[in-house]
Amino acid sequence: RHGDNSSLQKILQICPSAVSWTDSLGNIPLTVALENGHLSVATEIYRAMTKEEEGMKSIGSIVQTLQRSLSSVFNEFGVIGANPDIYVNFLIEIGIEMLPLLKIAKHTLLFHHLADRGSAQSAALLTSHACPDSDFVLYKDPTTGSLPIHLACQKQNLDMVRYLLTEASQRDGFEYIYGGLLTGDGQGMTPIQSLLTTFRESDCYDEIGNDANGDIGTDDRLLRCCNCITACLDSFENLPLIHHAIEDMQVQNHSSCTMEMIVDLQDLMETFALDPSCTDRRGRTALFSAIDFYANANIGIDMITSDERTNWDDQEEGKEVLELLLASDYSPCVKDDDGRLPLHYALSRGVKWSECMMALVNANFDALNTADGCTGILPFMLAASEVGDADTTYQLLRCNPGAINI
Repeated sequence: RHGDNSSLQKILQICPSAVSWTDSLGNIPLTVALENGHLSVATEIYRAMTKEEEGMKSIGSIVQTLQRSLSSVFNEFGVIGANPDIYVNFLIEIGIEMLPLLKIAKHTLLFHHLADRGSAQSAALLTSHACPDSDFVLYKDPTTGSLPIHLACQKQNLDMVRYLLTEASQRDGFEYIYGGLLTGDGQGMTPIQSLLTTFRESDCYDEIGNDANGDIGTDDRLLRCCNCITACLDSFENLPLIHHAIEDMQVQNHSSCTMEMIVDLQDLMETFALDPSCTDRRGRTALFSAIDFYANANIGIDMITSDERTNWDDQEEGKEVLELLLASDYSPCVKDDDGRLPLHYALSRGVKWSECMMALVNANFDALNTADGCTGILPFMLAASEVGDADTTYQLLRCNPGAINI
């Protein structure tokens, strides 16, 4: 308890089995030493335990004891011993090859806990002492379904976010795209979604990029979040961040989707100067995601009664998202991998002229003369077959009468 190494040596010489004794709380000496941060004493106790046959008969039982001791240090909620870095050297010293898989909390693996609260230096050191065929950067906790990057992003641990993404970007055939940033955990939450939620829920949106020096706002939580998002974009320049932000807005309950979320989206675009031409795995720009948001909002409205629309205000939020991207030149002329322009895709989703079709036409007038990559037909024909709205077909022809002869 007091870290007296010399007294410990004398006791062990007289009574080696003392390493297995428990105090009034049921703790063995190893647990007490770890709880009090006496790592040299803990190392000596551990070595004595491996020699004491009565105390520990197998390495398996020693590992179990370490797990119990470390669980006591950090407890199942990870509240005690907020920084696990100080225990890394001890764990390396004792020489168990599978160290990063030790559970130091009820459902938390050691390497995952480092991602949550530790440093990249300790993570790299620990990994270098693990089994050669182990890759803890991409190891998914079987209990929670979390990768280390999930915890690093949830706690805005910038040091570990950078380390994990750097490691991921250097791997060939990495199992999880974008370093796991778009991989859901057991609850379906992705690391980037955690960062976007923090960004959206901060109380200081209006400070971002608006102070006298043009710096990001001073709110610490928001600043750490912004730095983590920047690290993600630095590691993966083609990260479809706006796509994911819009998709995240879609899963929000209709009653909670307000115009404030549109402001949040604009803040995100302006803060990180995102590339409008960035595409997802289907070759689609964020404009396609905005069209989905608008079309899905329309479907949701058709399914509810007028009395239930109080906070949703029909499709206004979806329309605002679409118009925001168009105003920011979010690539209305870029086709997806199917050869579809945003105008084609909007028609295929049933968007009518009376809704927001005019904005798409004005953004890319040449699209009226461009055949859809999936069906091979022009927009006014697509309107007749997919939308089934005579006015939409008429208005598209009225904008470009010559299309009838193509």
